[in-house]
Amino acid sequence: MNFGSPRVLIMDDREDEGIRIAKALWESGLAARFVKYDEKILVKAAKRKLRGVRVFFMDINLLGGAMGAEQMNFSVIQQCIQSFIDEDNGPFLLITWSSHDDYADRLFAYLKERLPEQLKPAATARLDKSSFFGRNKPRLKAEMEKRLVSSSYFTLLWSWESAVSESAAHVTSQVAELALGVDGGKPNSIGTVLKALATAEAGKRLSAKNAVRSYSSVLNQILLDCTEARIPQQVKPALTADLMNLSDGGKVAPWKRRANRMINIDETLHEGGHSPGDVYPYPEYSSRSKRPLPNVEHDKFLIENFVGADFAKVKAKADADKQKSDLVKDWKLVLVEVTPPCDHAQAKQVWHRYVVGAEMSEESSNTKNAIPSKADYLMKLPAVRLISEDKPQVLILNSRLVVSISPKEAGRIKKRKYRLRGQLLGDVIGWLSRQQSRIGYVLVP
Repeated sequence: MNFGSPRVLIMDDREDEGIRIAKALWESGLAARFVKYDEKILVKAAKRKLRGVRVFFMDINLLGGAMGAEQMNFSVIQQCIQSFIDEDNGPFLLITWSSHDDYADRLFAYLKERLPEQLKPAATARLDKSSFFGRNKPRLKAEMEKRLVSSSYFTLLWSWESAVSESAAHVTSQVAELALGVDGGKPNSIGTVLKALATAEAGKRLSAKNAVRSYSSVLNQILLDCTEARIPQQVKPALTADLMNLSDGGKVAPWKRRANRMINIDETLHEGGHSPGDVYPYPEYSSRSKRPLPNVEHDKFLIENFVGADFAKVKAKADADKQKSDLVKDWKLVLVEVTPPCDHAQAKQVWHRYVVGAEMSEESSNTKNAIPSKADYLMKLPAVRLISEDKPQVLILNSRLVVSISPKEAGRIKKRKYRLRGQLLGDVIGWLSRQQSRIGYVLVP
């Protein structure tokens, strides 16, 4: 069972001094893990790195004794960060806790220069260990709390993460409360509740294969609602005051294309069958292979179904044809699974349903008249910066190109490229439904 990573990590070569920080954190209501440094611990840590660490208290002199060569000490700290923290950890605050506080700024500069981007601290702070020994020492707990809220933007993100964690605990508690009313709260009563939730999602098609996904889908919906209700209570208005004065970063800033990817696209690889929103390369067939989908002539098909009639219209036919071929040579034909999520959840679909699309660079999609401007049968999705591409990409779907494949044949299609997340997929399915339900009318000109 995995209970998750600690949010606060403390590292010191002296147990008595590391525990002082841990006790102050415990008194503040924060769980923390203390690690006594030695060389062997790095080897063990690298085998199972931590995710979700938000504060790392670090002694500057982990080698003990006199400070000695600072580069050697700094190198050890770099190794500790890279051994303990996974690159998918997310932002963390690095707080030095040392009797060698005058070395802190040089350490921060050293780490900034040498650590991978994903492992560079989002913010840094310092606590002078020598200030907490003696008769007139300040209160360690109060000083530590000041450092934890030193970055308001970091605190805003941490508040959201805390709200999600608390909401998950609340939903889990509700499941347990329901279980108390099942057969007097016997040991298997929680399982009975989970099965009921899975049945509500999957219906008669519930099986051992889809049970976890089914009850998780129900719990995720409750979790989202609880989180949205809880977040405003977590964040103090004073923390958002500075946020409103920040620049928006510019309309075409590259990071905004990556933000659109985060919001709308899931690029994680997964095993298993096709699911709504999955995007696959349109299969290419050899002359002898079985073809669950029509075999198309790539450039010609793209030109006929996605390129605007006014593109290169003024050119001679031979020149226009070449210009169109040059335009689409780097475009990719794809399939987007648009089976309704409710049908997929209850395994009601007989065949998988896809809409055909063209994937291209944002620059190519903006070429004058490349894409028909008033063609409502085409849907242009927002530009995103995919991890696998060096330029922002655009996906254009054609509602006139909808195909169905049996589950057996669907298994022969290559691995998915990425998946459209829920809101974007819902918009695509809604647009497709409107396009296919138009009745039209007759008019005598």
